[in-house]
Amino acid sequence: MVNKLSVPKYKLLDRVKENQKITLVTDKVHFHGKRERYLSPKRGIIRSEGYKKGQRGGAKPFWYNVQWDGRTHTDPIPQHRLTLEEKDYNQNDSTVTTNG
Repeated sequence: MVNKLSVPKYKLLDRVKENQKITLVTDKVHFHGKRERYLSPKRGIIRSEGYKKGQRGGAKPFWYNVQWDGRTHTDPIPQHRLTLEEKDYNQNDSTVTTNG
């Protein structure tokens, strides 16, 4: 059986957002109080074509340089941490609305 060749999932100038992730809070003040488990994801624009970069385990996922909203520089982000941004969304990500 032949392995499939990987292809980049996103194109230049696509609007993306970061996947939802749990943030560990160890601050004493916030640890005992009520705090949201999920922070709102960063949103931005892809500023480079996908390029492969090796990791310790031998995997070579595609990476992109993403310019997040409100920032002037770009950050390298692996492909599995990104998703395409929906066209219409409220401030809360759990309530995504579509026109139709």
